[in-house]
Amino acid sequence: MMRRAVLLLIVVLALPSLAFASAQDEERKGEPYLRARIIDTDPMGTNMRDAPKGKILYNVPLHPKDDLERLVDVYEQRGDWFRVTNAGNGRSGWMHSSVLGLRGGAAEDGPCPLKRSPAEEAATIVTPAEGAVLQLLGFTDARDGVWFMVRYTDARGKKYEGWLPQQCE
Repeated sequence: MMRRAVLLLIVVLALPSLAFASAQDEERKGEPYLRARIIDTDPMGTNMRDAPKGKILYNVPLHPKDDLERLVDVYEQRGDWFRVTNAGNGRSGWMHSSVLGLRGGAAEDGPCPLKRSPAEEAATIVTPAEGAVLQLLGFTDARDGVWFMVRYTDARGKKYEGWLPQQCE
């Protein structure tokens, strides 16, 4: 009997957060979570696939005629793969997290530190150098906005993983 009461309490407490997540998903339909950069430096270019680990649809050149081709809008994540649309040519497909990133920057109120968790009050891990390349690992739509999980490598080669708020994108 006690187990049922505890289970019921857990379900009741979880319902508001599930409704919140569902409402956010509805608001976001059709809108990208972010615009990421293709950070892959392979001279042969970067592959866009029809599905995670799927067949190659086309290759984005390392040095395209239109710089917008090195930017993609990110709509969805499945494991280490992101569903994207190329900002330069409008083609859609999937790219691996190892080829996508952001640039470290500053928000209106100063530098953007990496946090231990996706919350403003979370502890700061490190503040990346402005303009640093940050590999995109994932994202979450938290209560206080969208947060990006990124990997930052400092000038000495030390790697850090943490969360960056959307306003720092």
